Amino acid sequence: MFKWRIKKEKLKSDLEDRCSWLVSSKVAPLKR
Repeated sequence: MFKWRIKKEKLKSDLEDRCSWLVSSKVAPLKR
């Protein structure tokens, strides 16, 4: 159960990282 919880948290953070990367990649050209 504990391992699964950590796995879930990691997955969540990975998704957030990907989302923020996608957003920054879309916003970066606009800032230029």
